[in-house]
Amino acid sequence: MNKRSLEEFLQKAKKKTFASVITLPRINFDKSKEYIYKEGNWIYKDKYFGSIVDTGQELVFYKERLVWSMSYRGGMIAGKENLSRKCFSFLLPL
Repeated sequence: MNKRSLEEFLQKAKKKTFASVITLPRINFDKSKEYIYKEGNWIYKDKYFGSIVDTGQELVFYKERLVWSMSYRGGMIAGKENLSRKCFSFLLPL
């Protein structure tokens, strides 16, 4: 595993999960939403709470060892919810 392979996997995982127009998150017992993507020795997990305003965490494991994580929080101002797709498009990987 190296930085470039991590970057490549992370971009692919994001495109296959939250940036996908066909993949839906799993709804957990605690009302959180979660995406999980696996490929070879890699596992990507994105678990978050909320919708218009949300908070969450992304994790990447390689050979069952945590190698990268990120926590986030963000959302839309009341009355501007209809702009969420346009606003959050910057999160999509290049």
